[in-house]
Formats: sequence, C-alpha cells, structure tokens
Amino acid sequence: MAGLGIIRKNNFFYTKKGSFVELVGYVIDQKAWCHHVPDIRPCAESCHLCQTHCPSGALKGPFTMSPLECVSFITTFAKGELTPGLNDKNCSTWICGCDSCQDACPYNRQHDWNQGDAYPGLEELAPQLQPEKLLAQSDTFIQEKVIPYTDYHIAADEAKTLKRCAARSLDNQM
Repeated sequence: MAGLGIIRKNNFFYTKKGSFVELVGYVIDQKAWCHHVPDIRPCAESCHLCQTHCPSGALKGPFTMSPLECVSFITTFAKGELTPGLNDKNCSTWICGCDSCQDACPYNRQHDWNQGDAYPGLEELAPQLQPEKLLAQSDTFIQEKVIPYTDYHIAADEAKTLKRCAARSLDNQM
C-alpha cells in the first residue's frame, strides 16, 4: 500500500527493478494512508513461468504456494529434510535457498547486478562454496565462514544442513 511495488504470482515483492530488493520496515503508532498507486504492470494472465520453473512444484497456482515444498524452505529452515512426496531431484542443484521462480520471471530481467555493494569477503570465499569443497570443509569452517553469508537462514550450529544439501546438489548434477 506504500506504492513501493507489488506482489507477483510467485509471492515475491517486486519493484520496477525486480525482486532482488531489501526492504526495511518500521512500526509506528500513527494512522497512515496510501498516497501513491504503484505504476508497475502486473503479471500477464497467460504467464506461468514462475510455476513451470519451480523445481519442487511448490507454486501451485498464481499467488499460491505450498511453503513446506519450497526448495528455499527445504534447504534452510527444514535443514535439508524433504517433505513427503518429494525426492532429491526436486531440489535441483540448490544448496541454500532457491531463485528458480525469480530467475524465470521476465520482470527480473531489468535487475542490474552491478549496482549495490559487494558482500565483503565473498569473492575470496567463493571457490570454497562449490558443493564438493563444502563437503570437505570442517564444521567449524562452515559455521564461521559460510553460515553468516546465509543471513542465518541456516542456524549457526547446522553445518550438516549445508553438507546434506551440497551432497544432494552433486548427485543432481549427474
């Protein structure tokens, strides 16, 4: 209602530049009114790209998701455990999170990845994030060096989650 963007069929918030945004909210004790109407085009009725690209089928329809089947949920908060009815292939090669529906969305093609600040230290760490390298890392290394980059979507003591998902990713590459 603030006019910042809209929710698209994949349930993500989008601005004119796509869904890769960070929002900060404030709680106030004052009445507020919407003074701005977003001028962002909604999803086309005929577009179902996010649904067809969802590897686990969690997007059941426009604006409808089964969160426990979402690969992002499985690879983070569910600690790599699959929901009954899913198999390892449903997670594709994702290790932590999933952006398949966002990557397929035509409204994300406008995102400029060169804008914004780089994560400090990520470029040096990147070679160690390959699935085969993650499997060989110590739990301490993963807890101290890798998990902080997940924005703690994986708990600090859950190195085994990343290793489980890395092993699944390797299996799904074959």
